[in-house]
Amino acid sequence: MTYSEILVDTSLIVAYYDVEDKYHDQACNFFASCSSKLVTTIPCFTEVMWLLASKTQLQNNFLFAVANKIYEYEPLLLEDFTRIAELNAQYADLPGDECRFIANCDFRTSRYCGYCYFGQRF
Repeated sequence: MTYSEILVDTSLIVAYYDVEDKYHDQACNFFASCSSKLVTTIPCFTEVMWLLASKTQLQNNFLFAVANKIYEYEPLLLEDFTRIAELNAQYADLPGDECRFIANCDFRTSRYCGYCYFGQRF
């Protein structure tokens, strides 16, 4: 199934830019075949920059992609934080990454047709 928009998470973006990441090949394959609009959030941009902090060239590659509108961002609205807190509590028994994945997927499904995590579409 092809989605017009996909919410991409930090982990996928970092894996794409960092050749040393264990999911790098999967991320490259995903981006090579993806024709959907890639949407993320400002917190994701911040996380990517922090995780790539020791690799200035990779940060710059990411920043140039942002400047060239490869990624679009969805701002978080004040009312979004209540829903995020609800989902955080609902999935509190799951490991951090899995919890965040499910919460983001649940939080954004009303706005996006798909969600991407390590190259898997949901």
